Amino acid sequence: MLLQLRLRDADGDWRWVLWRGRCWLDADGRTEVIAGSLGDVHDEKLSRLAMERLVAERTAGLAQALDAAERGQAAARHAEQAQARFLAHMSHELRTPLAGLLGLVDLARRTTQDAPLKRYLEVAMQSGQALQRTIDQVLDLTRLNDGDWPLKDEAFDIAEQCAEALRGVMPLVRDKGLSVRFDWVGEPTWVVGD
Repeated sequence: MLLQLRLRDADGDWRWVLWRGRCWLDADGRTEVIAGSLGDVHDEKLSRLAMERLVAERTAGLAQALDAAERGQAAARHAEQAQARFLAHMSHELRTPLAGLLGLVDLARRTTQDAPLKRYLEVAMQSGQALQRTIDQVLDLTRLNDGDWPLKDEAFDIAEQCAEALRGVMPLVRDKGLSVRFDWVGEPTWVVGD
């Protein structure tokens, strides 16, 4: 039989001990002899109790950290959903006036006879179309995040895309007295992408 218990030592301090013993019974089933030994397990017991306390504290800390992480994840999902709703709403709100603006710029571009004004209107049209593509991409990204948008492979002229981007900023470049030059040399510039 093994039994851990605390006994008071000669100095009056409590110490953990391990009793190992055996009982022998008489013919009537009553204890006749008890024999055993006591071993000092105080340091081992205190170490085990300290380890159990540490494990309990760490487990509680991990549970709190896990709970905080789950709350943070839920908050991030909520914020992401709110952002997606906001972007979808704002994109829609921007598309309506932009369509009207592009229509008027196109009408002015087609009807003007003034060559410099026509160039400016073409740049304005290209910039507006670039803005419209950006808004469409925001909507597409929102749909993609919702799992509601398949990717499409479309061929486009990457050199023309770069040139168009530069044409959009050329009035600002000229106003600052700077110049930009774009030359494409090499293979055909058509690529496939989304």
